[in-house]
Amino acid sequence: MAKGFYIRTMTAGRYQKVVRYSRAIPSDNKATRQAKQAATTAAQKFINVKNATEKLQLLLCANFDRKDACFCTFTFTDENLPANQKHTQRIFSDYIRKLRIEFKRIGKPLLYIYTVEGTPTAQEPGALPIGGQPWEVAPWRDSDRWEQMDHTQPQEAQEKPVRRHVHCFLLLKKEEYETVRALWVYGQVYINQMKVNELTTFQRLAAYVTKEKRSGDKGNGVRSYVPSANLQQPEYSGHWCTEFEGIVLPSDAEKISSGYEEQSVYGASMEFLYFRLPRPQAQPQPYKSKGLIKSTPPKKASK
Repeated sequence: MAKGFYIRTMTAGRYQKVVRYSRAIPSDNKATRQAKQAATTAAQKFINVKNATEKLQLLLCANFDRKDACFCTFTFTDENLPANQKHTQRIFSDYIRKLRIEFKRIGKPLLYIYTVEGTPTAQEPGALPIGGQPWEVAPWRDSDRWEQMDHTQPQEAQEKPVRRHVHCFLLLKKEEYETVRALWVYGQVYINQMKVNELTTFQRLAAYVTKEKRSGDKGNGVRSYVPSANLQQPEYSGHWCTEFEGIVLPSDAEKISSGYEEQSVYGASMEFLYFRLPRPQAQPQPYKSKGLIKSTPPKKASK
């Protein structure tokens, strides 16, 4: 059975993910093709969510790998609770429009990625106000829940009472925090600087933002997240290779994750390597004088 090999590289800022595929090329009869089609349909939901999570991860790497990157949570008071997902999204879209106008006034582009989520209402057992949940306001503080979330499998959408809120990635200086809060008149705004120097920050946050889609709390047709149109997009490149060409970690890179997957239905295999390169160092500039030395001619010695 013949095989083809391909190496694909995804670059997002200083982050890179390299994937090496090997794909069997069988000659199938009709019954085999039908079995593969059924398997593809069953797995498509998982594949869609996985692809959305990876795309979000790369968008975060390309645009929010900066010290002013913030993870913001926008909440609603009882008097301002939106009716549903679409209502929440309309409210936040209008807020983004106002924030864009304010940023334009100071000459700053507005980059964002946001998602609408719902936590159990106060009537649900174990529910807490969102401000009392570190997991909702700053997910990286509650590390015990990451492993549980990573093993969550896609399910069917479930109807249950929820209290809506919005998570949004923004680039904010300290002096811009109050502007962000003042324009949101519906409740509280929690702003946390992201830990961009930690290796797994973007990987974890991407999984966190898409968790409701993966758990089935968002139905078909509801987007996992909404990005702004002016984001820097990841770059993709690749080439066909021989079965003897592998993928190797660059000497100056930090490995984030690596692994190997095999799909029995299609006879395909995939090896991946995800890593981060060091930040570019500023080139030393030649010395340049900042001014002229004022000098006076020496006095003549008196006779």
